[in-house]
Amino acid sequence: MALYLDPRFNYPNSNIFTNEERCQIQRFIIRTWDRINQQIPQHTDEASCSINTSTASSERDDFMTEMFGGSLNGSNISSTTFQQQLKTLEAEQRQNTNYDVWEHWMNRKTSHPEL
Repeated sequence: MALYLDPRFNYPNSNIFTNEERCQIQRFIIRTWDRINQQIPQHTDEASCSINTSTASSERDDFMTEMFGGSLNGSNISSTTFQQQLKTLEAEQRQNTNYDVWEHWMNRKTSHPEL
């Protein structure tokens, strides 16, 4: 999983992983994400925060859908978005061996918080 998230190893036409291994890794990451979400308590007293977050997320999703086409199902937005983010990791440009992976993911902290 760590190598899959590392742009020094996972890039277009990389032969580090077979297609089957990529699928297995993606399924493992999704299962891990689901387990993490099950551990997060849901607080009803923070409803106002979740409303603001979902509104911002919805506006961003609407913008991206308008820009790139497609459609969004209201029930699968977070699941679909998360799976799309995983899949796009395979298209990221290869980085050299001196590349700082920690900084790479810190820069994506707000754009890819799930990953």
